[in-house]
Amino acid sequence: MSFCSKNCCWIAIAPILFLAGFPTTIVGAPVADTVTTVSAPDADFRVIPEHKEIEGPFEDGIDVTDTCLECHEQQAHDFMKTPHWTWSRLQEVPGKGMIKMGKRYAINNFCIGVASNLDTCTQCHAGYGWKDESFDFSDPSLVDCLVCHDTTRQYKRVAINGGQADLTVDLELIAKKVGAPGRHNCGTCHFYGGGGHAVKHGDLERSLIDADSGLDIHMNKDGLNFSCQTCHATQKHSIPGHSMADSPAGGNPVRCTNCHDGAVHEKPMLNQHAKTVACQTCHVPSFARGEPTKTEWDWSAAEKGRKAEYFKEGIPRYLPYKGDFLWESNVEPEYA
Repeated sequence: MSFCSKNCCWIAIAPILFLAGFPTTIVGAPVADTVTTVSAPDADFRVIPEHKEIEGPFEDGIDVTDTCLECHEQQAHDFMKTPHWTWSRLQEVPGKGMIKMGKRYAINNFCIGVASNLDTCTQCHAGYGWKDESFDFSDPSLVDCLVCHDTTRQYKRVAINGGQADLTVDLELIAKKVGAPGRHNCGTCHFYGGGGHAVKHGDLERSLIDADSGLDIHMNKDGLNFSCQTCHATQKHSIPGHSMADSPAGGNPVRCTNCHDGAVHEKPMLNQHAKTVACQTCHVPSFARGEPTKTEWDWSAAEKGRKAEYFKEGIPRYLPYKGDFLWESNVEPEYA
């Protein structure tokens, strides 16, 4: 059972949080005899090698990846097998057999589809240069390692030529300080899906970076302080979870019962309910509790010559090339 905003767009029970984590130890790193506990503030703390001997300057992101591949070629190939690289997965559809499905092919009633705006959408593809059908999905040098593993929070991508590293940032500094992904890394894409902050996902937005218990009991920075990978536990760069909207038979789901199994309630009646009622029905009474999310999008209102209108900075009421919008906070889910 899922919840979604009124004009649902690729939303799943367990959000597909982006990007892979380092293994506990890494063999063959540039300074293998020097290790330190380094991570984004919200990530799981893992012992990883320092990368201080990496030397620039780097002309672009691909130049950085070529350096990463000197030690981590297998990790790149592992990542290239995952939906975060392919934006699709092979799955069985009743009446159609095994076909490739995913947002690479999907059309929805909210922001239409990837193919219609490929150069902008692929700004959130963890690779460089997917601007048309000529993109080489077999080339590991096109993998963007930094978008997942930057711990400085300085790395940025720009919507140019199918997504490229922003060359105004210090790529050498960022490469020296790579580490396990944190919420910021995942949120670089997942907080901004659909063309802006909190547009597509009312349950995934930047308030989670410094969440309190009222926003998220698991990610509460003063409590459990989970990273995304605590639940979306990564193996060989493959991240569990899938969007039920465009990958309904994708498999490998993340469930509350992965941790909260058995008779988790004191009252037997509640345990009986939990056999058929999704956990979210009671435990997610509302979403968009941090920042408002876009719940309606009327493309038919788009009109040349009309000026843009805003509820407040960063939250448009109307854009001439996109139409009218409605934003809401503390939205009660509509269950299907």
